[in-house]
Amino acid sequence: MKEKSPVQRIWELGEAEHGGLIAAVVLAVVGVACGMAPYFAAARIIALLLAGETAISAYAPWLAAALCGYLLRTALYNGALSVSHQATFRILKTIRQKLLAKLPKLPLGTVVDTASGKLKQIIVDQVDSMETTLAHLFSEMTANITAPVLTLIHLFVLDWRLALLSLAVFPIAFVFMMSVMGGYAKDYEGAVQATNEMSSSMIEYINGIEVIKAFNQGKTSYARLAEKVRANAQYYFDWMRRSQLGMSMAYAFFPAQMLTVLPIGWLFYTHGTLSIGTFLTVIILSLGMHSCWNAVRFTKKCGRPIWVRRTVRRYDRNICLPIRSKTTSASAARMQRTSKSWRRRKRPAAIRSLRRCPTAITR
Repeated sequence: MKEKSPVQRIWELGEAEHGGLIAAVVLAVVGVACGMAPYFAAARIIALLLAGETAISAYAPWLAAALCGYLLRTALYNGALSVSHQATFRILKTIRQKLLAKLPKLPLGTVVDTASGKLKQIIVDQVDSMETTLAHLFSEMTANITAPVLTLIHLFVLDWRLALLSLAVFPIAFVFMMSVMGGYAKDYEGAVQATNEMSSSMIEYINGIEVIKAFNQGKTSYARLAEKVRANAQYYFDWMRRSQLGMSMAYAFFPAQMLTVLPIGWLFYTHGTLSIGTFLTVIILSLGMHSCWNAVRFTKKCGRPIWVRRTVRRYDRNICLPIRSKTTSASAARMQRTSKSWRRRKRPAAIRSLRRCPTAITR
């Protein structure tokens, strides 16, 4: 059976809150559509200025449209974040409740063999890491993809040549990005492992501080903790140093549509194949294409493929752990045979209860 993607699995875990998440996506998309109004209004205002229009009545409708679009975008965007966060925290509450309800049913050996720091990390830290994906990825990622798609469609309607030119910088930016993202999965997995080791060492050091002091092992234990902290910091430093050039160039090229639109668009205008109004509209709308880069950043930040996959797998593994098996009739028979040798003696009440009710909990 094909393994489900981490995002799809998280979506299934939040089945009870699908309505809230879908509502957040709708609000975000409508907000993005409203947010495009200032770009169109600015293009029209500049065209009126170049035409020598001086009447304020000609500018008032476009100014009002830009203001209304901006206010609606802000209100809808904040509303989408509010709805998605409320739904997300209810989902995380349900996930933690399921994990906590599972703990008393686990075999005692499993609980003893699992460090307290590991349990805390699973129930608190790793479940909390799903918050970014649930609260931001579905709503904001959808909105940040919708904005450039709508803008690009309108650019093709205005002038297909300039629309293609506005996309010319993306391949260059993606080349630089792939130089970094090619080894992202391996690097991120190493970062998660280094952070987990540091967190576990810190929790064990704090929980065992009394024993450490009692046996005069403070220097050794602290040295081990300090080593894990330095290793974690060094790993992130090396990773960032390797990624700096590629990410900086990608950041520089993604919003650089003017490199191609301005010179070649001016050439079209001087040859009479492009009107000044269309040219200005394309220039201003191209400035809004940077939200495509926001979508890429949200994918990297909110998706967290390695972390989310690790969290979901660990949740599934823990929620599917076998529970304590009930005492069988054979066990009861053994207890009865054990109690026969005590028949002539005064048996403790606990032994009598075990013989009579094998599944009872004794104290």
